[in-house]
Amino acid sequence: MSNLEYLSRCLAPLGLSPEQVELVLLKAHLAPHTSIEIDRCDRAMYEHFSLLLAPASQKVSEGSYSQSWNMEAIKAFYTALCHELGEKNVLFPSHAPTLRNKSYLW
Repeated sequence: MSNLEYLSRCLAPLGLSPEQVELVLLKAHLAPHTSIEIDRCDRAMYEHFSLLLAPASQKVSEGSYSQSWNMEAIKAFYTALCHELGEKNVLFPSHAPTLRNKSYLW
């Protein structure tokens, strides 16, 4: 399997065109037809996720044809990718409160 095939399969549910997948490969300096480098491909998806969000940011409708994206699923995909890589979720940060130990004030 090549880098191009891996990224195409991973990103197929997001509805990306082959040209957009190639852009991710180019920006990450990955050769499309070399043997798969899973870590570098995953890192490329993380670092260049803004390219992946571009088509999902607009709804397409023409006549009886309509296409939209499940943004919650895209957020879940990116969050899982961040967790796998041990990176901070910069696009969809969790706004959960941070607990701090203030018992020394008592």
